[in-house]
Amino acid sequence: MKIAFLGDIILNGNYIHDWHNKQNPFSDITPYLDGFDFVVGNLECFVSGDNGNNPLRNKILQTEPETLGFLKSLHVDVVTLANNHVYDHRVSGFSKTTRLLDKYGIKWFGASTLRKDHYKPIVLEKDGVKVGLLNYVSEDTNPNLPENSDLYVNILKAEQILNDINLISNEVDYLVLILHWGGNVEYSLYPDVQQVLLADFLADSNVDLIIGHHSHTIQPMYQAKNTTVYFSLGNFCYDGKIKYGHRADKVRAGAVVECDFSPKGILTNRKIIHNVGRHLSLTKNDPGFINTPQRLLSSQNILNKLKLRNQLHFYFERSVNRISNFFGKLMDSKR
Repeated sequence: MKIAFLGDIILNGNYIHDWHNKQNPFSDITPYLDGFDFVVGNLECFVSGDNGNNPLRNKILQTEPETLGFLKSLHVDVVTLANNHVYDHRVSGFSKTTRLLDKYGIKWFGASTLRKDHYKPIVLEKDGVKVGLLNYVSEDTNPNLPENSDLYVNILKAEQILNDINLISNEVDYLVLILHWGGNVEYSLYPDVQQVLLADFLADSNVDLIIGHHSHTIQPMYQAKNTTVYFSLGNFCYDGKIKYGHRADKVRAGAVVECDFSPKGILTNRKIIHNVGRHLSLTKNDPGFINTPQRLLSSQNILNKLKLRNQLHFYFERSVNRISNFFGKLMDSKR
């Protein structure tokens, strides 16, 4: 069974105009995705609802009902919904979006308006091989659902994940966790130390593969015992202003993780896609800014890099605070 895992799918801005103008920015990549039995992506834009936006969020992503038709033309089979934009347009927008997904025959999971359904996994099956998918979002990405919300979202909690794994592990041959995580390292090229530690913890729980989203950048691959981890696949598609000018190219790039599940095991590979004027294309090689092109980092190497980065960040913040305090006292003395 061959599955392609995509990064963040955000059909906003000019993708809406592309659909209405009958322009297909995905024409070069669609034949490539046709070669997979299943295509799985993180849908991070929802259609507008009837009750306005989530007042607890500053950044809102939005698409139109018709534009979701690109998912069908891309042959996307499954989308994850446990992400920090799931409640952007409240329950009304969520329900409108999921009805359209049902219309297109696209499976969705990770959130639900029914309490009993939101933790349900997706099981993909072909040629006698079963792959289970579980999806969660970490609270540090700020989904910001109000306490009285009628939308139930899979929040990333170790105890809940272990419980869900126990419920499904005997029913599938392979288990994949799809995590929207790393809220403290958005736009960073490296994951947070806590993500590495969580990956190591989950590696002891019959998890075969971890696919990550949220950073909007491609982050390293990592081997945690027998579990392969892709911390973040970056953006599959997104139309908007790119902050962090020196990192603009990094944010416009995304990754596709190719997986071949068979009775003999799993083979994985990462392909890089590039977004130029919204038009997607596969690159022949990983660009130089990708941290670890086609190899897996050792646990010690990645932890050492993260510790060094965090130490430098600490010293930088301390220096800024000292300078700020110095000038604050200087100004006070002149008053």
